Amino acid sequence: AFGELFSGSLPYFWRVFGLNLLVGLAFALIIIIVVVPLAISIIGWVCLIPLICLLGPIGWFVSVLIEQASIAIVTENLGIMDGLKRGFEVLRANLGPMIVMGLILGLGVGLVGGLIIGIPIAFIVAPAIVGALSGNETALGGGLLVSGLCLVAYLPVMIVANGILQSFIRSAWTLTYLRLSGKRPAVEVISATEA
Repeated sequence: AFGELFSGSLPYFWRVFGLNLLVGLAFALIIIIVVVPLAISIIGWVCLIPLICLLGPIGWFVSVLIEQASIAIVTENLGIMDGLKRGFEVLRANLGPMIVMGLILGLGVGLVGGLIIGIPIAFIVAPAIVGALSGNETALGGGLLVSGLCLVAYLPVMIVANGILQSFIRSAWTLTYLRLSGKRPAVEVISATEA
């Protein structure tokens, strides 16, 4: 039940939250120290292009590391720093499979699923855009009203669909971690033929 799931996850909540907060603060500090001074100067704009190209792979690596560290915190009942170390160990020891899973889950499942979930947003904002382009205040008001009502109607669907997508991605990462780290899942998984 949801209550059991919620109460069972509370012991890990603050550790996983702390991990994400720690990484978020580190990234914010790097941006303040490196990116902001570069963005202010003209020469910095030239230096910013290679930096942005480097941030893609580094961001991917850090996101996979955080995912593995979060899983380590929960599955092995570790603290924040121990979870980071364990997540890094599993990631480093299995870099090839992690890259493949990152491509499958990030580009394949996440990007395609996100696009499918996001496509209706283009249709939702269309009446507001048409109303704005018409130059008529009544058309703009009507377009905004229709877009707003459609957004209110689609928002619960979008939240549920995104929740399903994120649950699938997190579950796949957890199973990947368990398999690559040699840990056994806490719940016995049965095959389709046994079911």
